[in-house]
Amino acid sequence: ARVRRFRDRVTSRCFTGNGRHVSSYKAKTKIRRQSLAEKVDALIQGRDYVSRSVTPEEQPPLTRTEDSAGKYTRAMTLHAEGKSDDAFILASEASNQGNTDAACLLGVLYANGQGNVTQNYTMAVQWFQKAADDNNVEAQYYLGLCYTNGAGVLKNDTAGFNYWLASAEGDYPAAMHCLGACYEKGVAITPDKALSQFWYEKAAKMGYQPSINYIKAQQEKQSER
Repeated sequence: ARVRRFRDRVTSRCFTGNGRHVSSYKAKTKIRRQSLAEKVDALIQGRDYVSRSVTPEEQPPLTRTEDSAGKYTRAMTLHAEGKSDDAFILASEASNQGNTDAACLLGVLYANGQGNVTQNYTMAVQWFQKAADDNNVEAQYYLGLCYTNGAGVLKNDTAGFNYWLASAEGDYPAAMHCLGACYEKGVAITPDKALSQFWYEKAAKMGYQPSINYIKAQQEKQSER
C-alpha cells in the first residue's frame, strides 16, 4: 500500500485540497513539485548510514566536487526514478553546501519516514527550519503545516499563519490557499471574507488547482440560490 504523503497527513484539521504545486512557480522547483507530490513514496530505500536521524549539524561529509545546484538537480532526478538511496546522499551533500532546496527535501524525507529513514517530524522540522531561515518558500509552507498541526513542534496556529504569510509573499500558491482558509475559518486571525477570497483567487490565478476548485464550488453554490 502506498504510504500517505506528509502533506495529506498533517492538513486534516481545517485545510483541504493541498494538491501539489504549479508549473508557473520558479522553474528550478518544477521537478520537485511534481515528484514530491506524486512519487514521495519512492524516496528512501536506504544506505546504512541513513538508518538513523541526521541533523543539520551531523551531515555526512562531502564525497563529490560537484556544486550544490548540480547535486540537488541530480537528487531530484534520482528521486523521480525511485533511486532514493542515492537521492538522499546527494541531497545531504547539497544541503551541507548550503542548498536550501536540498534541505527542504531532507525535511520531506524525514516527515514521510520511508525505507530506512524512520519517520521523525522533529527532524523534519529541523530541516524545514534550516531552509526557511534562508527564505526558502516551500520550507516556510511546510513549517506552516507543522505548526498548525503540532507535527514535530508544539501546536501554534499563529506561527503557522506567519510562515504561510511569508511563503505566500514569496509567490508560493499552496501557502496562499492556506491563508485563504485561515481568513475563512478564523485560524490565528480574525475572519475576513474579503482577504480569504483575495488569497484563494491569487492562488487560482497561478494555476493552483485546489483554489480553482474552491472558487468553482463557491460559484456553483451561489448560482443555486
